[in-house]
Amino acid sequence: SNKQAYQALARGGNVYPIPKQPTPQNTEQERQPVPLEQRHAAYSTMLEYLTLLDKHRDNLLERGLSGERIRRNEYRSMPETEQGRRLLALLRSCGHELLGVPGFRTYYGDWTLAGPNGLIIPVRDKKGLIQGLKIRLDDAEDDPDRKYRWLSSRDMTNGTRSYSWVHVTGDTTS
Repeated sequence: SNKQAYQALARGGNVYPIPKQPTPQNTEQERQPVPLEQRHAAYSTMLEYLTLLDKHRDNLLERGLSGERIRRNEYRSMPETEQGRRLLALLRSCGHELLGVPGFRTYYGDWTLAGPNGLIIPVRDKKGLIQGLKIRLDDAEDDPDRKYRWLSSRDMTNGTRSYSWVHVTGDTTS
């Protein structure tokens, strides 16, 4: 399956972090996110490749969510290796344009996923389309007020800002 192939590649061998690129100075105009349907399509494909780490699943179960709810909401874990994040750029080979999708950026010419390690929470509109992704940080000791962060690649090469989209959950028929 795609997921198994991705995970085998993502585990890879030793991946050594490369020093961060300097952020480009005076970027004229901030890139706006692509339309909702395009974000939803790219994020949905990305979630198909990712898994949920045991520590994140256990945390959700401890909070009272059922296994079925966890599956239906498509919670996932951010890839923890640089290689795993670069491989998510395979989304382009699935026909997704990543320019304008918050969270994606180029790094020395290669597309990769930005953002801290943590639990990915898809934030949906009332039709169930994914507007954006929130991350519940694994490491928020230094700033407990910022435990949740929008997946964004603002101020990064070919990156895109995110907005604070409203999350709609439950029965929206009434």
